[in-house]
Amino acid sequence: MRISIFAFLLLAAIVGLSLASPAANAATPVDCLHPIGAWQNEFASTFEIESVDAETGALRGRYGLAALPNIWFPVVGWLNSGGGQKHTVASVFSFSASFGAAGSITSWTGTCNDRAGKPTLSTLLQMARPSSPNPWDHIASSAETFTPK
Repeated sequence: MRISIFAFLLLAAIVGLSLASPAANAATPVDCLHPIGAWQNEFASTFEIESVDAETGALRGRYGLAALPNIWFPVVGWLNSGGGQKHTVASVFSFSASFGAAGSITSWTGTCNDRAGKPTLSTLLQMARPSSPNPWDHIASSAETFTPK
């Protein structure tokens, strides 16, 4: 069976339009129950969750610093959305990134809750760095908040 070039191009255009339509590409919104996607902190750095293993909670993604556009660092971690018995329930997680040649390793631990109707990752972080101007300054602690990008 031969298909004319015109028929082939018409079919390709229809398929292309259907794949490009917003309805075809509508993704689940990023939130505490569906965390896969891009999250941004108050410093404009981006944490992208690429996958979460439904059975183990193993999390994989990448982290991009606002100060280094187009450079991404691998992230590994855990997510646990287990239920509580009598208390409030939140998704809990931890994730870490190694910042390559800079040498630092940062780990975030926190919860995901809705704040004023907006999904929010509230984290405490610790950063360890091998090179520092002061002997007491190799470990730094802070807090960061991430919301869907």
